[in-house]
Amino acid sequence: DVWAFLQDREGTLWICSGDGLSQLRDGQATTYSSVDGLSSDVVLPIYEDREGSLWMGTAGGGLNRFRNGQFTSYSAKNGLADGFVLSLAEDQAGALWIATRHGLNRMKDGKFTVYTTKDGLPNDIVLCMWPDRDGNLWLGTRSGLGRYHGGKFTTYTTRDGLSNNYV
Repeated sequence: DVWAFLQDREGTLWICSGDGLSQLRDGQATTYSSVDGLSSDVVLPIYEDREGSLWMGTAGGGLNRFRNGQFTSYSAKNGLADGFVLSLAEDQAGALWIATRHGLNRMKDGKFTVYTTKDGLPNDIVLCMWPDRDGNLWLGTRSGLGRYHGGKFTTYTTRDGLSNNYV
């Protein structure tokens, strides 16, 4: 199964699958797996940050950074809320946001901050997200749509015009 793909700034196509991370460049394919330093062979989302690093989320293995041919892994030992990463995004300040099944994570300068329903997150299962130009981080959760802005969460429901709360 192919879970996600990305064309990086150099034109290389990266493919995330249940067999690892494949790089397609100039008609040649190279596949990286746990043997090469990935924390899991099941790679779900992929994101290229403003510095050109590739970030991959895995099913159970946490977060991976690929830079200069090397993988660095981040897990609960580093402060990540969950090893099952569903979505990745970068905000205007250069922080990496990591959506998991047990909360939303913000990684800045190598440190994680975890947000959960206790902080106002609509649901701890964050499925997808998107940072907009106005500094909002939009969140698709198991309980509907959320927005993070200015340090606080807002939840949108049928009262706000959504067709369903998705609960």
